[in-house]
Amino acid sequence: MGIEFNANDNGLGFGNFPGKISWFEFLLDKSLLEAYLKQDTTTESVAVDLIIDFLRNATEVNGDQVSSATQVSQTVPVLTSNQNSLAGSIGVEGIPVEPTVAPVIETEKETKKVVALKLLALKVASYLKWDLNLLEKKLPLPMQQTLLTYLQKITTNTEQNLVQEFPLNDLSVDGRFAHVLLYRWQLRAAVLGIYPTKQSRGLNVQIPGQVDPMYVPQETVDTIRRKVLEKVEQAAQSLKNLLEDRLDLRMPHIECFETLDEDKSTPNFEWEKGKLLLFEDVACQVSYDLGCYHFYKENYQEAKEDFCKASSLFPKLQNPVMCQVEEAKLKGYCQACGIITPIVSTPESLQERLVTSVKEGFKDLVKLLQEDNIKREISLPIRSEIQLEVLKKMGSQSRLYREVSVCNIVSEVLDGKMAWNCPSEFFLGEDREKFLCECLKPLVTTKQMVNLNAFLRILSELYPGVKATLKKEGILSQLNLELEDPEHEHFPAEPVVPASIPEGSLSGVGHLEGELLAARDPNTIITLVSQIQSAPGSRPLWSINYKWELSKSLTNMLKGMPAGLQRDRLYVYVSKATELKGIKLFAQARQLFRLVEEETRAMLPWLSSAVNWELLHLDLTEILETKGNCDFFRQEVIQQTSACVRAFLRDKDTPPRRDLVELCAVTLLNLQEWELLCQIETRRDGTLQFASLLGSICRDICTNKAGRFTATGFWNSVLPMFGRVGTVYQQKRLSSGTAKDVQRDGILSRLSFMALVQKIKNSLVLTVILSFLTKVYNILKDDCNSEVSLEYGELWPTVIERQDDYSQTPVIECLQATLLHALTAYPNHHYWLKTQGDVLFAQGHYSATLKNYLSAAVVTTDYFSQLLPQGIFDDQLIGKMIVCCTKLHCHTQAAVLCQYQEEVNYTTAFRALSERYCNDSCDTFYQHIWDVSLLEYLVNQHVRRGDVERRRTLLRLMGNLELNINNNEEIQHEAANIRKGRFLRALAHQYL
Repeated sequence: MGIEFNANDNGLGFGNFPGKISWFEFLLDKSLLEAYLKQDTTTESVAVDLIIDFLRNATEVNGDQVSSATQVSQTVPVLTSNQNSLAGSIGVEGIPVEPTVAPVIETEKETKKVVALKLLALKVASYLKWDLNLLEKKLPLPMQQTLLTYLQKITTNTEQNLVQEFPLNDLSVDGRFAHVLLYRWQLRAAVLGIYPTKQSRGLNVQIPGQVDPMYVPQETVDTIRRKVLEKVEQAAQSLKNLLEDRLDLRMPHIECFETLDEDKSTPNFEWEKGKLLLFEDVACQVSYDLGCYHFYKENYQEAKEDFCKASSLFPKLQNPVMCQVEEAKLKGYCQACGIITPIVSTPESLQERLVTSVKEGFKDLVKLLQEDNIKREISLPIRSEIQLEVLKKMGSQSRLYREVSVCNIVSEVLDGKMAWNCPSEFFLGEDREKFLCECLKPLVTTKQMVNLNAFLRILSELYPGVKATLKKEGILSQLNLELEDPEHEHFPAEPVVPASIPEGSLSGVGHLEGELLAARDPNTIITLVSQIQSAPGSRPLWSINYKWELSKSLTNMLKGMPAGLQRDRLYVYVSKATELKGIKLFAQARQLFRLVEEETRAMLPWLSSAVNWELLHLDLTEILETKGNCDFFRQEVIQQTSACVRAFLRDKDTPPRRDLVELCAVTLLNLQEWELLCQIETRRDGTLQFASLLGSICRDICTNKAGRFTATGFWNSVLPMFGRVGTVYQQKRLSSGTAKDVQRDGILSRLSFMALVQKIKNSLVLTVILSFLTKVYNILKDDCNSEVSLEYGELWPTVIERQDDYSQTPVIECLQATLLHALTAYPNHHYWLKTQGDVLFAQGHYSATLKNYLSAAVVTTDYFSQLLPQGIFDDQLIGKMIVCCTKLHCHTQAAVLCQYQEEVNYTTAFRALSERYCNDSCDTFYQHIWDVSLLEYLVNQHVRRGDVERRRTLLRLMGNLELNINNNEEIQHEAANIRKGRFLRALAHQYL
């Protein structure tokens, strides 16, 4: 529901209110306004529209009085407290009032109609609870000023111009509220003035009777903000005094304002009907506004104090009246100022609390684990890691380790796993038995009854003392668990543990297994395995850790061995070696693998051969991961990789794994063994064929014999992986001259392709792959304005047959992933930085585009100490940088960059300099302009705008001797180069 302006009678139309109501009807009927505001369909926007219409009509009425007056008593600046007209708004017949000064009519000449309309506007504002967030968003700036200054005048009952100089202690609670509201508005207006805003759209030609009340000339806004800045320090100090003195405020209610009628010329205000505000409510809002102001002034220490006070008060407010602080913004300011204390204590997850507990020395760790046994949020692997961490730092004899172990055993039982590790020292003893009952009591539920029954039955058979405690605490009765056998209930059960398992043996095995899980030294691992196997009552070694995973081939080979201690021992050695390789402890893993290889060389040659492949995989992984120098054993690595590839192709009894073959192919590419790659038989494997084709292209490039024949083979073999769903067909010319569609399958899938690319480290190989992907992307996108630059572009075909059969999305995904990997390996490769900038430009990421272009410039010019290379930074790239700056609304930067082109683009530069609203610092970049024509254009612009200071600055810049057009070319080039480097350094400081 909105308000309709009627050009004929200046009325208001309310669609959901009975009849059509004009604005003056609210003057005639005192109760009409309150009745209308109480309607369910009256929104905040409709209420604000009422304020706008009341103040607009009050201004027009007062404007008529001004125009009919023969004299104006005085002229005062716009920002005064007893100002009656709306400064800077639209006057009679749509003519704007002069923004610098405003006529002020004496109070006795102010008509009752004007006073009544302003009182109606105040009543609506009180209905909105004086919400500055809403008023600032919806009301024009001059109307905000008029509304607040008039409230200040009537609450203080004064006509003086310097009401703001009155101490708050000397004012009434109502006048104090009006002053505080105005002070807050001044602080917020000063802060909001720094943000660039677009001019609100209004009628360019003011038609009589159709004045847009929302249109405010920019000069008026600038004048008001200038006056606000003059008084803002005084407002901030007054608000500080308010907080220090803890002064009370009373917010005026809608019933406090009386509407004038024909019989009454002076309003009577019933201020006692206002609402007395809590000091915490006021202090929170005022502290937040002060913090925003100090943050804007870059007084971060004072801002931190204010935000800290606001954040401490904010959670205490139950039903705030004055405080309209947004929690998200307050949190953001607190984080920016380094305030660690959260505003509202949001509950952390169990995993977050667990991390905090470990950082604080395992504080309340047992309580967290017991809570997790109920909520089931933390995974078993994480709990196992915590248990090992406690074992390392606290030792196996500590109470904390014992209780953590018991909690984890219970957690495993609840997950349905068999609890193998139940040492007696975890459960025997009065305090330990009570702790077990403490863990079990909250868990006696229907869902977990089956798992707990099985666990407690085993535990009670092992430790009779635990069984007695469970009965005493009522755990067994709650589970309906009867441990005695019904058929032999008259015979006492014999103790099983002392007769079958020596005392303390389970405890020792459990500790050994825990140490084995945490061990990383090969000698320690060997010793622990021997001790566990010789201990009585130990379980099979392969069941110690369910996370141990081996390759399928090794698992099958170990399963094929006869069951016994040797099989279990070898399984643990290989598993721990694989685990150590995964955490990049290559030397320790290599020692364990060699131990297995030596032990199986004579008796189990097939297993020994498989372990040798694991050793080769380990060596190649170490070279790839650590970027180590393998020159001293380069030939040995090449021989082993060649032997591995041959063994894979011959299908021996123990062929190497496919991932090892892929690693061999990648290693040969990284070692630049082009000839060896070209000699490999590749028909049976796509990975080897891919590596062979890449090696052929790189060999031709290195020997300066690069041609399209080899590259075309690579193109035809790899391109089909970008086809859409279905089969890709290509035309093949037969000997008869007719064309035939031939099905073409790719040698690799996209996932395999990207997995291989992530392992390639050689810069030439990565350049060829990037060149291929970029060429495909350019052809499919077919947009000359956003074409991506590439190296070795002459290698590839210029068209793709059946282009509609291919998808652009997987191409750009592969290109971006490859660029990311390449720049991670070689972050200073200038051409790749340029390519990535081109890709981002094509996608519309303009800020990131400038970042990559500037990074390339930093690399090639040694941080702009040299000239930009023309081969990289050509007119096309400069043009893209200009477009980026324009899209980011940095028009001054775009104009400066226009000078970098071989022929200055004056059309684009003039259009950029004529833009009034910019996101850059505008005149800060004038010093980087060396083209006199651009400087002259700027001088003309600022003269037309009346900006004297900037005109003087430009004239001073034009007066520099090195910019004289009569200078020789050497001086002019030197002046231009100095300004180029200075400007690019400024851009790098902004974007990098």
